[in-house]
Amino acid sequence: MLVASSLIVALVSGHSALAAGVASVVLGLMTLAARVSGALKGPLPPALLAPIPTPAGDLGAAARLAWALDGVLLTAAAGASVALIAMSPFAVLMVGVAIGGLVLRRWRHRR
Repeated sequence: MLVASSLIVALVSGHSALAAGVASVVLGLMTLAARVSGALKGPLPPALLAPIPTPAGDLGAAARLAWALDGVLLTAAAGASVALIAMSPFAVLMVGVAIGGLVLRRWRHRR
């Protein structure tokens, strides 16, 4: 569905259908990997419950928020990088390596 809709939009707008097809497949794979990473995440580490004092205040809540929203942040980064795939594949490679590394780390440390 994602591939078909991106191809139709690319053809209607006059852009390359190949780039749109590749981008949608890559985005689908990255989203799937982010979902697998979320499934392997496990419970909240107790170290994140400790306060993180800084001159600006306690950043413990920001760390817990980032831990809770890591899947959303990863898929947002994947979507933003895939939007630029026709210009430069470097961003897609960087986000893909980050997601892949996170999945591998969580797979090795699963319980």
